[in-house]
Amino acid sequence: DRRRAEHALAVTTARYRRLFEADVVGILFADLEGRILDANDAVLRLLGYTRGDLADGRLRWDTITPARWQATDAAIAATLRARGAAPPVEK
Repeated sequence: DRRRAEHALAVTTARYRRLFEADVVGILFADLEGRILDANDAVLRLLGYTRGDLADGRLRWDTITPARWQATDAAIAATLRARGAAPPVEK
């Protein structure tokens, strides 16, 4: 059972990694403190940042978000804090 579960997890992880790296759309992962933890190259190009900027911690969603999206981001953060999950958002 454990070996099957590990295999299923590896398959799922590989599938999501391929989607993330496909650069079809910009995808990023962030925490509630404003840090962007990971971003694919499509996001970096859209925002005008480099992988080095990401590695150095210079990318923060709370400082790069345009004013028109700040209320949406605040609502998402509130949902995450209250429920532990929130739906993905397209910007």
